[in-house]
Amino acid sequence: QILCYYIVIIHCSCYVLIRLSIMAEKPVSEVLKTYKLAVSSGSCSGVFWRGDPFTNSKPKNNENWPKNGSILKGYQYLCKGENWLKVTEIQQVGTSGFQNVAEDNKWMGYDGGASNGGKWLHDI
Repeated sequence: QILCYYIVIIHCSCYVLIRLSIMAEKPVSEVLKTYKLAVSSGSCSGVFWRGDPFTNSKPKNNENWPKNGSILKGYQYLCKGENWLKVTEIQQVGTSGFQNVAEDNKWMGYDGGASNGGKWLHDI
């Protein structure tokens, strides 16, 4: 979804109309999604956190990055034609219980592409 804003700038009796388009950051649905992270190809042991695809801001930190087999919970977003998970909780493989990461700006793409491990997030 794209929001459009119009700005009128008035200077010395002249005006300019500027149109700004901003991607609206709104989840595809309000349903909390749960996925297993597993790099489909290659030898990667997991995937580092991604930043916000709408603003390009980085995650708060890259601590506790998800290893293969970890469970991620979050909300699905669509940005520039690609699906993204805004992660709210993680359960690392081999541990019990979830860790809250909702305030850490941690995102995960659904697919890394053929050259970057293939599909990352798998339905469970």
